[in-house]
Amino acid sequence: MKKISLILVSIMVLTIGVLYFSTIKYNTSNVVNNEINEEIAFYVNNEPVSPNVNPASSGATFDKAVCTNGATATWDSTAQSLKIAGVSGPTSCKVYFTK
Repeated sequence: MKKISLILVSIMVLTIGVLYFSTIKYNTSNVVNNEINEEIAFYVNNEPVSPNVNPASSGATFDKAVCTNGATATWDSTAQSLKIAGVSGPTSCKVYFTK
C-alpha cells in the first residue's frame, strides 16, 4: 500500500511540475510576441530595400543601426543577422548598409 501511495504522490508532483513550467513558458512567449513589437527596415546607400532580402548577402557592408525607445542593434556578420538589445516596448530599427 505504501508503494502505491508513493507512486501516486510522485505522479501528482510530476504532473504539477510539468503544468507549472508549461505555464511559465507560455506566459513568457506570450509577452514577447504580443507586447513587444519590432519593426526593422533595411537601407542600402540610403535607399530602402525589401525586408525579405539580406543586404549583406549581396555584398553590402553594415554601416549602422538606429533604433527607437532606447534599443540598440548590432550586426552579427557571422550569423548574418541583426541582434537587438534593450527592447522594452514597440521598437523600430533602421539598418543601414553601403555597397
